[in-house]
Amino acid sequence: MAIHTFGSNAVDWEERVDLVRLRDERLARLRAQLERSELGALLSFDFANIRYKMSDARSFYNALQVGAVAQPSNRLRAQVSYTFGKSVDDQSSSLGRNEFGNGQARTIDPYNPKLNRGRSDFDVRHSFSANLSWDLPLGPGRAVGGSAKGVGRALLEGWQVAAIFTALSGIPVSPIFTFDQDRDATTDNEQRPDWAPGAARTTPVSRTQLFDPDLFVLPAIGSRGNVGRNVIDGPGLAEAGAATGEPNEIDDPPGRIPGAANAPWNEPLPELPGGELVAYCGSGVSSCVTLHRAWLSGREGRLYPGSWSEWSKRGLPLERG
Repeated sequence: MAIHTFGSNAVDWEERVDLVRLRDERLARLRAQLERSELGALLSFDFANIRYKMSDARSFYNALQVGAVAQPSNRLRAQVSYTFGKSVDDQSSSLGRNEFGNGQARTIDPYNPKLNRGRSDFDVRHSFSANLSWDLPLGPGRAVGGSAKGVGRALLEGWQVAAIFTALSGIPVSPIFTFDQDRDATTDNEQRPDWAPGAARTTPVSRTQLFDPDLFVLPAIGSRGNVGRNVIDGPGLAEAGAATGEPNEIDDPPGRIPGAANAPWNEPLPELPGGELVAYCGSGVSSCVTLHRAWLSGREGRLYPGSWSEWSKRGLPLERG
């Protein structure tokens, strides 16, 4: 079982804004630069607003991840993982709404980026997955068809059943309107409403209606709404799948070199036997990690470069079970 925590903090994150009517210091500096350039004489400065990319936004991500792997037998393996995460930023998109269809194209107030701080457009709060695989006890050395040969062996051995289940909470959505209620001279900085008296959060009305529109009201003319960004929870997702078939893997036929001990590269080293140590895997790659970990523990060893793919193709002795 493994438990991990993650955290990140990004600065100078890009945001897309509409700066209005040359009243901003940044636009004043831009105009001064343009007037001094060779293009200054060719440009008209009688514009209402400029669509601009700023690098003053921030983002934050924190998560707790829990996972467990179990292998009660050589033929049965299972894994579960859960992540609780939260992603917050001032704006998730720098290219309008191209990246995330549920988000705002531009910040609500280019003069106050923090007013737009909220859950990221891609924030998934809960994520759970589980999977298992079972090598069926069919074919030589197994409970069913243990003495099968020829066509019977070819039909029976190598079959596997696998299943997976995934569940995710939904991405958030922002309530917006696109007329100029705040009178900032542009309709491109999408506005958000006010909470209705007594309202502070949304809950789904039904499986097909994410929120009650009566929870929101228009703010007063000339002001911006107090509803935060991405306050509506979108629908979650759950899906499951199962399949059976012959696994397509390097270890074909399945088995091991006689006398070999199992030492997965991503698990603690087991107690190693005495004598010369030779490591192998399917193709001679993952076993390099095992060799390195053995060296760190004070044990020298060698690599079998051809590993199982070479051993099995030569028809050399093998063990199963």
